[in-house]
Amino acid sequence: MDKSVGNRNSTGFCVGCKLNKELTKEHVIPQAIGGKLQKLLLCKNCNSNLGQSADSILAENFRMFCVCLKIKSNHDKSISFKVQETNTNTAYSIFQDGAHRTKPLIEVNKRDHNGLIMPSVIARSDEELSRTLNGLEKKYGPFSPGIQFEKDQRILGEAEHEFSIGSRSFNRSVAKTAYTFLALNIRHELLFLEYLDPIREFIFADKGDNKVSLNYIHTGFMDNWHDEVLHIIYIHFDTEKRNIVGYVQYFGIFRFSVLLAERFNNMPSPLDLMYVYNPITRKEHTNIYPLCTDVNSIDDILSPKQTNELVIGTTINKMKKFIKTYVSGGKVEPVIQAFANGKEPPMNTLYYGDNLEILRKYIADESVDLIYLDPPFNSKRAYNVIFQDKTGQDSAAQIQAFEDTWTWTDETQSAFDDIMSGEYPAQLKHMMNSFREFMGINNLMAYLTMMAIRLVELHRVLKKTGSIYLHCDPFCSTLSPFMIMFGILNIYPIRQYT
Repeated sequence: MDKSVGNRNSTGFCVGCKLNKELTKEHVIPQAIGGKLQKLLLCKNCNSNLGQSADSILAENFRMFCVCLKIKSNHDKSISFKVQETNTNTAYSIFQDGAHRTKPLIEVNKRDHNGLIMPSVIARSDEELSRTLNGLEKKYGPFSPGIQFEKDQRILGEAEHEFSIGSRSFNRSVAKTAYTFLALNIRHELLFLEYLDPIREFIFADKGDNKVSLNYIHTGFMDNWHDEVLHIIYIHFDTEKRNIVGYVQYFGIFRFSVLLAERFNNMPSPLDLMYVYNPITRKEHTNIYPLCTDVNSIDDILSPKQTNELVIGTTINKMKKFIKTYVSGGKVEPVIQAFANGKEPPMNTLYYGDNLEILRKYIADESVDLIYLDPPFNSKRAYNVIFQDKTGQDSAAQIQAFEDTWTWTDETQSAFDDIMSGEYPAQLKHMMNSFREFMGINNLMAYLTMMAIRLVELHRVLKKTGSIYLHCDPFCSTLSPFMIMFGILNIYPIRQYT
């Protein structure tokens, strides 16, 4: 690590504006979300402006995780996040010691026999009750002494919490994490070259094109620690394309790619840089070997070919694991449902749409007893719906219901990339890659790819005591069960019927 940046002197060149000024300490990962690594990097002006316009946005949207992990910040020791109780529309603030209403509950719709109001107040303290009663008296005049009062001790019910990732301000904070870590590791004469001016302008001046994307396609290499909540920074020097790419992960859930520099003619080092930190144990992981590989293009960095279903599904599944591990009593678990834009599905519900999207958005882990799967068979035929006339006889009128012909498309490629880089069984990845090497890209490979990614989700929602039945014709009757046994379920016996 280059010690020329962040040495003992309090003056030096700011890595934001590149001017020689008095420097202040800057946390590479914001302190508000548990970051520890800090150095003298930015002048006071750059530090303050970035903190207010970018880091504060990221911290605000990650407050839920900080509260759950009991992360303490020197700047905000009473950190909390807000939720709204679904049934009552009551606002609560969730602190590390529990849930508290954000304001008292007041009802003034009753009057006594003298016509005086009989307010009902639920306050959080005696002081809040006194302030509330004084306000009521000023507004309504004298009131009946028969006031009802209770301390705020009721357990919070189902609640919703909204947060947002991917805004421009949020992305500037993500980019700052990658850029300042790079600044710690290369010399000033390289850091201040014009190749890195675009990323500096984006971060510190809010100018130019966006340089960050939420990315679950090309960041699977950071997902090797399934049981840990980790902040990870990875700087990749693509010596072939002359690009410098940053990858950032927060809380082991959210993964981003950052375009730091294009066509960098003075590539600083062929060795990538990596920083792995656990905000719970406050310990850094060392002796970890980089696993990243080159991406194909700038589009892979800034516009990865990932579906909304992949992004939402991956994020929700990771958040559920997070809640189960780190939230005692499940008091904050309903927050997860709000992120999916829906609640736990009621019984006897029929969903219409792509089953992959429905599974990822609405169906909980290990919640289904029986699955019957009757997918298209790749029979290369078109199937019609035949209508009947008033007498019940078949009519000549008919429409095409679906075309059972699978072809390799961009969607199929995206699904295959998802399997290769996502949280899928190693056996499945190896098998699907072997199928593709053996058969190439063809209709059968497209069929198997679209089936595999859905079978994984079906296995996720299936109870340990549940059963899955796959209806398959002779055309794919060998490969599909093989895929289930060895690629996905790995434990269920398969019985074929002819």
